[in-house]
Amino acid sequence: MLIKYLNSAVTKIKGFCSILLFEVVGVVSPKYRHIKTGNVYRLVAITNEFTNRSGFVKTAVYLSEDTMLYSRPMHIFNEKFERV
Repeated sequence: MLIKYLNSAVTKIKGFCSILLFEVVGVVSPKYRHIKTGNVYRLVAITNEFTNRSGFVKTAVYLSEDTMLYSRPMHIFNEKFERV
């Protein structure tokens, strides 16, 4: 019972944090549309942008309108998304 309660609490906290992130990011981040699906996302961050280390590829971190957070290598992001 306690584990079920804790899982529920964690899910609610994650949802709240995602919504808060979406509201903050929505003010300053650019929108991108997935070319195939037409879904719109906000680009949250680009990771590993300034590293020269092997294996650390530049990665796009983006947020859907239903507050799900995703990431993919930047070169694939650029192929599959267009700026709105």
